[in-house]
Amino acid sequence: MARKKKGWTPKQGKWSKEGLKEAVRHVKSGGMSKLKASKLYNIPRTTLLRRLKTMDLDSPATKPTVLAIKDEEALVGHILRMEERGFGLTITDVRKLAYEIAVRSGRKHCFNNDKKSAGYDWWQGFRDRHPCLSVRIPEGLSAARSSMLNPNVISAYFQKLGSFMDKLNIKDKPQQIFNADETGVSTVHDPSKVVGKRGKKSVHSKTSGERGENVTALCCVNAEARVLPPMLIFKGQRVSQALMGNAPANTLFACSKSSFIDSDLFNNWFKKLFIPNLPPQRPVLLILDGHSSHITVDLLETAVSNQIEMFCLPPHTTHWTQPLDRSVFGPLKRSYNLCCEAFLRQNPGRIVTRYDFCGLFKQAFNEKMNLVNIFSGFRATGIFPFKPNAIPIEAYGPSKTSVLNVEVEASIENGHDVSKDQNQSRLTTTANEEQSVSAVNPQVPSTSSEKTYLREILRTPEVVKQRTEKKTRRVTEARCLTEREFLNELKRKEEEKKQSSRGKGSKEKWRGRKKKKKKELDQTLKKEN
Repeated sequence: MARKKKGWTPKQGKWSKEGLKEAVRHVKSGGMSKLKASKLYNIPRTTLLRRLKTMDLDSPATKPTVLAIKDEEALVGHILRMEERGFGLTITDVRKLAYEIAVRSGRKHCFNNDKKSAGYDWWQGFRDRHPCLSVRIPEGLSAARSSMLNPNVISAYFQKLGSFMDKLNIKDKPQQIFNADETGVSTVHDPSKVVGKRGKKSVHSKTSGERGENVTALCCVNAEARVLPPMLIFKGQRVSQALMGNAPANTLFACSKSSFIDSDLFNNWFKKLFIPNLPPQRPVLLILDGHSSHITVDLLETAVSNQIEMFCLPPHTTHWTQPLDRSVFGPLKRSYNLCCEAFLRQNPGRIVTRYDFCGLFKQAFNEKMNLVNIFSGFRATGIFPFKPNAIPIEAYGPSKTSVLNVEVEASIENGHDVSKDQNQSRLTTTANEEQSVSAVNPQVPSTSSEKTYLREILRTPEVVKQRTEKKTRRVTEARCLTEREFLNELKRKEEEKKQSSRGKGSKEKWRGRKKKKKKELDQTLKKEN
């Protein structure tokens, strides 16, 4: 099939159905010649002659498509469903599906039978006919995140968070609601887009190395947009004074073997930085993820003694439920990348090292830790103002294929069944999702009315995962970490761990003594022989 020339526009479709009907009426009545009607209504003369002969006045002005209109609409619906569930189709996939539909439907086509694929020109026309479609670069989403971010988990999370905030009476007190989280920042930045020569095959941007050194930044903000000093964790055994130059004011420095945070470092931040910078009002709510470094008996007892309540977010949902992840860390890292590019441009013979990190990080930290970003994060996650339906419906799309069945605690408060509300919320969400898909393409036929070959070709993957119990220190659901029940359970687990380690150590010592005695006996027998 010959390719279309660049800038070529088809001659068909330049006239309207109303113009055709008027031209036919004038020619039939004898008030106008065919040539004059063709020029007056901008209709090709051959088209007017053919329509006069067949009296087909309702067909579109363009040539008929290779696939039937209903088949194309079903294909569009399938593309949108697959993209919504995280299994988006490439252009090649769509072209192969179009070929298969054309073959199974028995329609006449000029597709490539060797490649079993529709042509690229067909794809361009298909995309132009359906402007709701666009080629996008997807963002990676792990299987755990796709399964955990579902209406069941989120509705249970907001139920617990709302009732807990009501209990503390802090829903309208943003100065007492805090969020803390860690993020990794590398000395090797991600280059930004640059302006270059059109048609050039490769455009380069200088960086400081192949792999940079990671630095963990622990940040904390409250819903009133108050920013606490950060904690920076470097890789190493001790923190050198040379690393602390030009850092943000009152920064707390630490080091670890891997530059990642652990329970001791988080406990140190909590006692030396978080508690001294708290407002006098109590209680204070600290919202964070369920990393094991955040869950120790000593830390939780310190929090309880200082009237600090710690609430854990559901696992693998922080990309939608944590304010810092939603609207702060992204702009912060982009600003840091720009600072690194400016540094390398101003110092052509140098690279960004760990000793330059604090100065560059300070510029990005002071610029992006602002009111707009912090307010946006708390508002987008529905924490403040409290809004349980803040997370958009399309965020639950990937969970439709890998649904994790979560047992929601059915608690009855004031004679009201929470589980019933959650089931109703899930049904409402599903109905809204169906309405949103049909609004994008209202003519997509339902699965029951589609033809048999369409149901066989346009299949959507369906998987249901059951929850498995794993021994882990991570919290597997949203809950308050400073509750007495959770604290007692954590103490019991740590005591069991200590006892098992003692038993394991004594068993190893007994085995060592047994081996030693056997060795001594063998040596004695050798001497006697």
